[in-house]
Amino acid sequence: RSVAHTGGGGTMTYRELWNRAMLLAAEIDSRNAPAGIPVGIRGHKEPEMFVGFLGTVLAGRGYVPLDVSMPEARVERIVATAEPLAVWTAGEISKLTQGWENAPQRAIPQSHPDDPFYIMFTSGSTGDPKGVVITHGCMTAFVNWMLAEQTLARGTEIFLNQVPLSFDVSVMDNYIAFLTGGTVVDRKS
Repeated sequence: RSVAHTGGGGTMTYRELWNRAMLLAAEIDSRNAPAGIPVGIRGHKEPEMFVGFLGTVLAGRGYVPLDVSMPEARVERIVATAEPLAVWTAGEISKLTQGWENAPQRAIPQSHPDDPFYIMFTSGSTGDPKGVVITHGCMTAFVNWMLAEQTLARGTEIFLNQVPLSFDVSVMDNYIAFLTGGTVVDRKS
């Protein structure tokens, strides 16, 4: 069983990550919200954060990562700006994805290059935080470049996640790991 993530919150295999994300995507679909409304995912490097990210994408939506280290006023401004369908904590995602062992599989929605993959908010150092939409096309171009630039052994690489998942640099560690079958190891900070 290939390990997708390991750290203070335990170990998660790729099978568990995928099945839990499938359950979360079904939960998102059950809300019957208009297309394009993102989902907020709040926590700090827990494996459920990755379940939230992948589940949201599998539901055809973008996600907004919100780290628990952010000041509450900043989170409130981001939520007011993004107007997400829901803001789920790692604990809530864990509850929503219980019984993942027998998760029904679903069709993966066709995405367009201009569809949002995630929305990362700027630091707000010059005023209010601004949401930067990273599209599927941008994400695809980035990971293709990284994979062409690096020689990575499939299924054996270890990637250290050093920064909060609400910081864009985390994308480089995490998605390259997942696309190559590597393991993300979180470093709590």
